[in-house]
This record gives sequence, C-alpha cells and structure tokens, in this order.
Amino acid sequence: MRRPAIFLMFAFSFFKPQTARNWRTFSAFAAFIVALFFVEMYGFPLSIYLLSGWLRDAAAIAGARVGAGLG
Repeated sequence: MRRPAIFLMFAFSFFKPQTARNWRTFSAFAAFIVALFFVEMYGFPLSIYLLSGWLRDAAAIAGARVGAGLG
C-alpha cells in the first residue's frame, strides 16, 4: 500500500491543487493510481490486458503455422 502513496505524494508535489476543481481532478487521478496498483497486484495484471491484442494476433499466427505444419 506504500507504493501508491509514494507515487501520489510525488505527483502532489508537482500539481499542488488550490481550488475545489483542482482537488476533484487530483482526487480522480489518485483514485486511478490506487486502482491501477491494486489491479496490478491482485489477479488481473494490467500489462496482460494491454498486451492482449498483440498476444491474440501472435497466437493466431502461431496456431495457423502449426495447423499448416510449419511450426
């Protein structure tokens, strides 16, 4: 749980929200960062999600090669 807090403190040092609108924007960003860290740690890695399109295409090519007797 420390990683998101450290990252958010780093982001806060640059953003420094002043108005209520700025605080809402920073809060939305903070919620995204916390969710991102929890998604990465608990069972559904975001990296797999982002690579899924490429992996699907690579698997289809590999499957076609094996089916054709080339792999």
